[in-house]
Amino acid sequence: MPDIIVVTLILLFTIYLLISEKVPVDVTALGLLVVLTVLGILTPVEAVAGFASPAVLTVAGMFMISRGMIRTGAVGFLGKMLLDFSRGNTKLAMVLILFIVGVSSAFINNTPIVVLFIPIILSITCKFGVSPAKYLIPISYVSILGGTCTLIGTSTNIIVSDLSAANNTGALTMFELAWLGVPIAIVGFLFLLVASPRLMPDLHNPVCELDDSERRRYLAEFTILPTSPIVGHDPGVFLKKRYPHLEIIDLVRHDHVFHPDRDKMIAAPDDILLLKSSVHDLVDIMHENVLTLPLAMAGVNFESEDGETLTVELIIPPESALIGRRLVDSRLPSNSDILVIAIK
Repeated sequence: MPDIIVVTLILLFTIYLLISEKVPVDVTALGLLVVLTVLGILTPVEAVAGFASPAVLTVAGMFMISRGMIRTGAVGFLGKMLLDFSRGNTKLAMVLILFIVGVSSAFINNTPIVVLFIPIILSITCKFGVSPAKYLIPISYVSILGGTCTLIGTSTNIIVSDLSAANNTGALTMFELAWLGVPIAIVGFLFLLVASPRLMPDLHNPVCELDDSERRRYLAEFTILPTSPIVGHDPGVFLKKRYPHLEIIDLVRHDHVFHPDRDKMIAAPDDILLLKSSVHDLVDIMHENVLTLPLAMAGVNFESEDGETLTVELIIPPESALIGRRLVDSRLPSNSDILVIAIK
């Protein structure tokens, strides 16, 4: 079989592995070198020659520089200053973010730039009350556009420059691509400013619930009491009249799970409701005897004035034995003195 056919089949299989990610990308890349060497298509010297390529070393160096700028907070400090300058103006914030990401990506690898701005954007979208999708997707594209303006903007430009020099056609200079890249980046920048607020989805920002504020919400599991007024009614309609910010995740009846967006739900005794709401709403629901905890003891009182009952919030540390386990499989539910109300 001719080598070109063998190489083509190997490349097609490699593309399949890269797309499906059934094997880690680094394992796929090194495995490709091994297969080509074993089949004699590449000599051992040719197989490892890429590791000594100036392009590969340059890309590795750029990642180190990018990491250093992130660890020292240089880019983050500049970003925070400009975001403070926006003073709550979402349109101005969008312009500043896209400008910072685009310019930075021309001189720093675009991947760490995007990673750096993700937590910044999630934070400011909470303060502005806007969907993070309207910012996250545009910065991904503008970082690519900015990276095309200089030689070191992306690893692809560096590799192409090295290949060009190896074939005696001359290496690319630092700003040789700018005459084409900058106009394209400007057009893309303007398009994102106009289109992203209109085309990007308006999604809820779950990070806002992690803040120490009234918006923090918890997941809780409750059982519907036989005497509950919710029996025979749609729990979503019934509960949201009194608790407008409450969200019903699922209703479980025996081995069947009902979803509010998919199924018509009519509450029955001993059904299990998975709810998401503030801690105040969850405690109020138990006070009104509408729902109860699945493992609750009779006579438990969650009133703060009760000297025998104490409601506390516990944090699971990184080394905890609970990580990766179901709560029901731990020793907490078996302790008669402890009742788990909710998990955040």
